Amino acid sequence: IVFQEDIQAQELYVFKENDEILGFICINEKFEPEFYKQVIFNKNYDDKAFYLHRLAVKQKAKGKGVAQKLLNFCENFALENHKASLRADTHSKNFPMNSLFKKLDFNFCGNFNIPNYQDPFLAYEKILNQKAF
Repeated sequence: IVFQEDIQAQELYVFKENDEILGFICINEKFEPEFYKQVIFNKNYDDKAFYLHRLAVKQKAKGKGVAQKLLNFCENFALENHKASLRADTHSKNFPMNSLFKKLDFNFCGNFNIPNYQDPFLAYEKILNQKAF
């Protein structure tokens, strides 16, 4: 149901190669405020941020740069839509995703817990090129 809502809202983007979907991501202005209470995002950009959700890459395409291409797309999309920040989170034990956020200059902003998950989630923010505004 969540993916159907993403598609209907035109917020789900896919990475295709040879007509095969290898990855996807949702980008929008929606977030869960109760989860982010302990997270310190840059307050100057609260109304100028896009949030990234549900990034996934097909198993056979992992390690081939698909996630990085999706995140680069999101950065360009945000700039085109006059956003100043990208915000995202991932499970603390999702080591590849945490590593990619750091590689792409996302700043760690804090962690938070979600009910029924033993380990915390880590939140990140990337401040985008201000020359675009």
